[in-house]
Amino acid sequence: MVVFYGYSQDIHFTQFYSSPSTLNPATTGNFGGDYRVSGIYRRQWKATVNPSDDYVKNEGAITKPYATYNIAVDLPVFLGDHKFGGGLMVFSDETGNIELNKQKFKIITTKTVGSISYLKNVKGHQISIGFQPALTVKQVEVDENGTGAGNGIKDGIYDSSIDYWRLMDDEFTDGALSSASGNTFNYFDFNAGAMWSKDFGKFEPVIGLAMFHIVNPKTSVLGDETRLPNRNVVSFGGTYELNQELFIMPNVLFMSHKRVHDLVYGFNLGYNLNNIMLNGKVEFNYIYAGPQIRHSAQNIDAMIFTVGANLKRWNIGLSRDITLSRLQSGTSSQHGTWEVSVIFTKPETLLEKKAIPCERY
Repeated sequence: MVVFYGYSQDIHFTQFYSSPSTLNPATTGNFGGDYRVSGIYRRQWKATVNPSDDYVKNEGAITKPYATYNIAVDLPVFLGDHKFGGGLMVFSDETGNIELNKQKFKIITTKTVGSISYLKNVKGHQISIGFQPALTVKQVEVDENGTGAGNGIKDGIYDSSIDYWRLMDDEFTDGALSSASGNTFNYFDFNAGAMWSKDFGKFEPVIGLAMFHIVNPKTSVLGDETRLPNRNVVSFGGTYELNQELFIMPNVLFMSHKRVHDLVYGFNLGYNLNNIMLNGKVEFNYIYAGPQIRHSAQNIDAMIFTVGANLKRWNIGLSRDITLSRLQSGTSSQHGTWEVSVIFTKPETLLEKKAIPCERY
């Protein structure tokens, strides 16, 4: 899901468990292997309404889909008996063309994020803490040919807390939007998080706590004092073995961002294939599939279905969001929201390392 506010844009992914760098800084280096490369791409919310329709005039429309991707690499670093993690992430998000009062614009956000972590095994409890300094570059582009003589953008549209887009501040006007066109500005950000896990035999739960935007950076394209509020994240995952073939991977994510609260919960059912070879070349470890539900404070926003496979060193996932909220009236059920995730993990070569694996993230 992508949440877009008047004061900023913030994201998390449907397959949050397959995007460790955006889930929690404490996931950095928190796996069994020499290094890990992860990527995720999301295509979201293509409008089906005609720009001349009353819906667009009164409510606004996204006339091209959002495009969001994240690429990250991280690795564990051993110094004596201590384990650290280091990583780098690049994130890009483009809003597509948003049309309000005959005016089209889009916001392009690019983030470069470093990650460091410290991991410790304390009497069987795997504990990690992590930090992420980040640099964000944001640019507003306005299609001047699409600008009309509207009465201005007022009262906000689609505030996620009431299931409407709140695209701009209440006093934001068409002229102000045009003056912001082409402007590029940067801001520094900082995130922190902690994670805990423990192997209980058949079940290994993983719990994470994270806080993003700790420094509350200024983010307004108009140069005012608007600041990005903290985003607090609680995550829960794990693996529970039902038998030698079947296992369940529950996944829960709760986010609080100012007045907006989101809850995603569900599970994936996995089936061990015992290293089945496909055409003698591709080795399948397991496949998985399952549902999720995404809630806002007021209602159920979406039903989600995910399928995936683990191919020895690779994990590949595909998810589909089916919108159930009022936003459905302005989006295409045919195109909707799709998300693809890929993770490559280089097998561990130094067998004497004291690894702290956390395969869920």
